[in-house]
Amino acid sequence: MNLKNSLFIFVILFFVNSCFSQKTQNVDDNDNYEDLQRKLAEIVSQEIYAKEYAKKYEKHIKDKARRQVRRTVFNESKDHVKNKVYNKNKPLIWDSLHNKVFIYKTPAWPFYTQPFMQRNIFQVNFDFDFATQSFGSGGEKQDLSVLLFGKSDIKLSDILLAARLMKEDKIYWQPAPQAQPVAYYNPLHYYYILANQALDFDASYDKQSLNLNLARHFHEGDCTLGLQLPFVRRHNSIKLTSDISAADQKTLQDAVYAPAQICPADPLALPGPDFMERYGSLENFLIDILDAKGIKLNSSDTETGIGDLSLFLNAEFDWREAERVFAGVNFIMPTAKKINTNKLWDPELGHGGFYYLEFFGSVLFSENRWFNPHLFVSALFGLPAKVNRRVPEYISYDGVTPADGMPINDLLLSPKQQIYALGANGVFTNEPDSTVRLFSDTVQKVKITHRPEFLFRIGNMFERFISRNGFFDIYYDLSFRAKDYISHDFDSTKYNASVLTDSTWFISNKIGVAYNYQVDDKFRFNLGFQYTFAGVNIEELFKLNLNLSFEF
Repeated sequence: MNLKNSLFIFVILFFVNSCFSQKTQNVDDNDNYEDLQRKLAEIVSQEIYAKEYAKKYEKHIKDKARRQVRRTVFNESKDHVKNKVYNKNKPLIWDSLHNKVFIYKTPAWPFYTQPFMQRNIFQVNFDFDFATQSFGSGGEKQDLSVLLFGKSDIKLSDILLAARLMKEDKIYWQPAPQAQPVAYYNPLHYYYILANQALDFDASYDKQSLNLNLARHFHEGDCTLGLQLPFVRRHNSIKLTSDISAADQKTLQDAVYAPAQICPADPLALPGPDFMERYGSLENFLIDILDAKGIKLNSSDTETGIGDLSLFLNAEFDWREAERVFAGVNFIMPTAKKINTNKLWDPELGHGGFYYLEFFGSVLFSENRWFNPHLFVSALFGLPAKVNRRVPEYISYDGVTPADGMPINDLLLSPKQQIYALGANGVFTNEPDSTVRLFSDTVQKVKITHRPEFLFRIGNMFERFISRNGFFDIYYDLSFRAKDYISHDFDSTKYNASVLTDSTWFISNKIGVAYNYQVDDKFRFNLGFQYTFAGVNIEELFKLNLNLSFEF
């Protein structure tokens, strides 16, 4: 109750009290007068409250009536179009509404749940993706390469087991002749010197997709069947940015030209192998290691081809509280080329060789010109698939085979360098040939299952934006997925498949905007932008989208 009404009640009570002030000489009269005052105050208060509630409900009734009129006009216009398209004769209330083009909203939803009014729709969709950074397991910004390899702070010994074992004096190299125990000369070798050398990378990619989307209504426009065929061009760039430190460069030179400073007890002053003469740079050394593994360091690589084809089915439902309601299923097939495991980072045109089944639903509300909220939800299920992946193999040496002093290169990868076993002093068990994803020595067929991925999108559309036929849409995406898992029938005693699933769970937060313009009853175009602004184990992705739609 406001100040004005409170003051009015006070005046009424004061007036009543004044009128009866001369008649309160005995107790009974005084009680009657007080009761009369109280009842009069209640009547006045109820009258004031009644007026306030009348105003409140009057606005509520007007708003409800306005929404009902909007909904009726929309449904009438939609039914009019359906009458023409499907030769129906559904009775209409206002024939005069249908002299103009039916302007309707299409929220920033995927093509497989977008509304259209004619029997068929053909859409040409252009997507431009770009990423150089990613978000780590704590949400921190990091280079895209960290997400790619599943690990930060990569060292040489993480991708070359021989370097790690030589650093631990479990294998040795052999200068000839030698005057000291075999492992004494290890500090002269570049495996030993560079074992803890950091390997930092700068990775980025850009992708352009041309999606040809086609859909057709059936059941008088209540159901839709369609397909999406993408043509994709993707360019990956990955460069080694770290270099050998000045201290290690000096040690490499001393190992060749001043070995006595490293191994002072050697009377022969035998030199170590000349790293600079053999390789000249850290990148050339890395290339040699990868070549020995059968991997090409494709620093700049482009692939073009067909992406993953998808087929979908949806149905539209009537709900008196909403303008549009859809639900359906989308089936994605791995028609893109398979990943080439002989490249360090092959440009991927599809979804990794997996089949996916997606269930989705969407709803659009229509309140007024400025408030038209919409919601899209989906659950994406990846079917188990056997795919080729590089998997670290566990390497063990029992101290017997090969014998002490014999070459061990058949067991350990060692490019351009003979290395030797140390017998009982060199025993090691279940050492993975690499602890970094994509750097493993061998390729295996692995059965991988992606956990379900869930997406929630909430947004709002503004009508008559810039133009009568224009709509502006702003939305927020939240998506997440749990960690992948490997089939139980994979030999985990021989291979370390955990590197394939590390950092595969993710949380993604995106914001997007779109401008949609309906040219007439058959043509419309849409321009959109999307940005991944936060997340866990996800790319910081910039996406630009343009699509042209034609209904017929």
